[in-house]
Amino acid sequence: MATYRTLPSGNINAMVRSKGQKAITKTFRAKAEAEAWVSQIEGHILIAGSLAHCSNLYLNTLKGRGGTEATTYRATNLIKGLPLQAKDITLKHIAAYTQERQTLVSDSTIRLELQSLSRILKFNHLPNILEGYKLPRAGKPRELVIDPIQYQMLLNNISPKVAPLVILSYETAMRRSECLSITTECINWQTKTLRLTNTKNGFDRDVPLNSRALAVLKEAISTAQGGFLFTTKPNLVSQAFRRSCDRLNLPKALCFHSLRHTAITRYANRKLNTLQLQAISGHRNISMLARYTHIKASDLVSLLE
Repeated sequence: MATYRTLPSGNINAMVRSKGQKAITKTFRAKAEAEAWVSQIEGHILIAGSLAHCSNLYLNTLKGRGGTEATTYRATNLIKGLPLQAKDITLKHIAAYTQERQTLVSDSTIRLELQSLSRILKFNHLPNILEGYKLPRAGKPRELVIDPIQYQMLLNNISPKVAPLVILSYETAMRRSECLSITTECINWQTKTLRLTNTKNGFDRDVPLNSRALAVLKEAISTAQGGFLFTTKPNLVSQAFRRSCDRLNLPKALCFHSLRHTAITRYANRKLNTLQLQAISGHRNISMLARYTHIKASDLVSLLE
């Protein structure tokens, strides 16, 4: 049986009880994350070696890092569609899972789910049956960035609670999870930087802040009541952004993460070098940074004269 309670910080604590067993509890930023976690462990988590149990052990290592919500969602789908015991999963099961999921989601989504399964198996020291398995093809990376007119339209249209987060991501290239993790202790007003810990890639970094980002943070501090500066739930941020795009008839491919792509591209066009861009974005290698930098040929014309 699962119970949920809202903590003073606004986070959601989920607890799963099973007769004769010690209660299992975990705290999340959003109710959706808590429910996804409960769904994967309830009825299965107490069974040693189950896919749910193995998934939970792996997910616990991601606590506090970006991407946990998405990985939890993928694990939930894997648990629903594959055998109970992780050791019993065969390539035949993988093929059937892929075929069923293809009627619901894109090949890119299935690819990410199977990659998560591979990591779960490796983490639990189980035979990785996906080693050498041909995964569904990845979709094309996002190439859309938000132009200045679209950006202003979004700011005029989106919820006032979400608008500051839009500005922060647009100006700093921070991820949604990073924006929502900001506390007063993170900000160094003298150096005009913001310290991020437990980021998606596991490395801490300092984010440079321009005048527009600093103004947003000062305004947020003036209304914050301790703890995190922004308390909007992650899924509500994404929903608000998507709905605003729909109201404005903006491209369907745009999402909140597009702001990160846009910021990195804008700074690349301002002729910041690779090391400077990496310091802003936090990417650990150039190949990943390149996926976020969408420079057009027309942007280079003036540099050739």
